[in-house]
Amino acid sequence: MAISFNQIPSNLRVPIAYFEIDPSQAASYSQVTYALVLGTHNPTRGPLQVGVLTRVRSRFDSEGLCGVGSALARMCAAYFANNQSVPLFVLAAAETGFTAGAGSFTVAGTTQEGGTLPLYVGGRPVRVYLTAGMSADEVAEAMVDAINADPAIGVAATKQDFDVGPPIVPAAALVASSQPGIHGALHLAVAFRGPAYGEIVPPGLTVTAVAMTGMAGVPDVAALVSNLGDELYDFICSPWSDATSLDDLSNLLQDVTGRWSWSQQLYGHAFAYRNDTLGALSTFGNTRNDQHVTLAGWFGSPTPECEIAAAWTGQVAGSAVVSAARPVQTLALLGVVPPRPDDRFQILDRQVLYFDGIACGYVDSGGVMRLERSITTYQKNVWGAPDNSYLDVETLYSLAYFNRFMRSRILLKYPRHKLADDGTRFGAGQAIVTPAIIRSEMIAAYGEMVEAGEMENMEAFKTNLVVERNAQDPNRVDALLPPDLVNGLRIFAALTQFRLRSVSVEAA
Repeated sequence: MAISFNQIPSNLRVPIAYFEIDPSQAASYSQVTYALVLGTHNPTRGPLQVGVLTRVRSRFDSEGLCGVGSALARMCAAYFANNQSVPLFVLAAAETGFTAGAGSFTVAGTTQEGGTLPLYVGGRPVRVYLTAGMSADEVAEAMVDAINADPAIGVAATKQDFDVGPPIVPAAALVASSQPGIHGALHLAVAFRGPAYGEIVPPGLTVTAVAMTGMAGVPDVAALVSNLGDELYDFICSPWSDATSLDDLSNLLQDVTGRWSWSQQLYGHAFAYRNDTLGALSTFGNTRNDQHVTLAGWFGSPTPECEIAAAWTGQVAGSAVVSAARPVQTLALLGVVPPRPDDRFQILDRQVLYFDGIACGYVDSGGVMRLERSITTYQKNVWGAPDNSYLDVETLYSLAYFNRFMRSRILLKYPRHKLADDGTRFGAGQAIVTPAIIRSEMIAAYGEMVEAGEMENMEAFKTNLVVERNAQDPNRVDALLPPDLVNGLRIFAALTQFRLRSVSVEAA
């Protein structure tokens, strides 16, 4: 009998007709991946279980689980504002020993006329409506009421009464973060956008933002991510960008025994964000060298670092699941307030960062913050020589796509096949495969990826593809797969060679 059945025995004598189903020739590649937001949680804020991977379906779902105004809820909101296609999970550590930061808005003077006092807490506008003749104490009370009216901001405000001293204590709205830990810090600002956007302090008042201090606490990220299991978390968002936390994420994803290793084949990439000066970002970037982590950075945005990291993750995730190779440049970071014009990194600044392992964005003419280049922190090979092989995050997602596609093809086509040498004569329909058959299947699969616009140069792939039976293990086939990844159009350079007068050949 030539045909290989999986279930129907060859010695069956009971009449009459039997059918078994084999889906191996019908299935096609399909992969579901997830995004993961890391954070911390106190059970008093909501029912989210610490240390348990939990699916979050919307911003409102995250607020119910994590607590309105918590960093996790705000990160989820930033993610969903930028992505509606990749399912999201959260994973929280306990907040044991963490402290929350606190700052203030101090106020002096008396309002000469009515108006709106524009405050910003963590990049969120708070509009305080004032009338003429209000004292500093009354203005401070109005600020407290306006801030506390929106718990999603993530702070609690109280009034500090004016005291002539000594020492003199000005009237103020004291602002305490409701999120303990380093990632709970919120930027405080007055009239951040300035007069060009109609933001001014009403005449007669002097209002000053005093930055938050006192926040402390970063969890053990290695312990937090130690039990992710085998789910495909391709997009991991970290609210922490300190060296230790990034090291832990690098170890999670590394190539030898981590999620990118041959034994796990889970893949994934981590994203974090740091708000700092050009010099500080450049210096820190040169201490990193990992293709599995993207550290974005710029200076001056009042949006919390953890929310920018979540927005960045959301936009990259939405693009990568459509096409792994398509550049993420120009995608809008919705909900992120851009830095003031004087604080924005210029083209030469960003050029420096891209050689120092820091991803960056830019502000368009409409004031929208956009991704420019989502590079990884990888800069040098093991010998310390400059190496751009893993420069862009799209390269990593393309490699994961290729490996998964090829692995899926083998698992679907040959799950229980026998292995024979090339040239073996066997009956049609037998569950037997040879290196040549596998080679043909790899070429066909690569052709599908070329058609999908993820790979290119089919002829080079065929020429360099090697599929052979292992010399020591008769049950093993070894292959050398040489994919040519589709690149992104990053730069167009042109020389405009102008003339003041053109003379035709005929006229000459």
